Amino acid sequence: MTALVLSLMLHAEPLSPPNGTPIAVEVKIGTVAIEVQGRLIPCVKNRRCAQLPSGRRVIGHVEQDRFVVEETP
Repeated sequence: MTALVLSLMLHAEPLSPPNGTPIAVEVKIGTVAIEVQGRLIPCVKNRRCAQLPSGRRVIGHVEQDRFVVEETP
């Protein structure tokens, strides 16, 4: 049983910053990327959302120290 717990700990997802945390938001559209400061906000189950300075809410994921939103052209 101890090996199972250790295995789960090793393969667990890293903790994501809590809601309300200021974060760099990188919006990628094709080969163009724009970065603005935003804030993590509550989102639907199993998703991460951020709010941009304009008030727009976007869905994406946290990569290292930034929130990444990928749009297809």
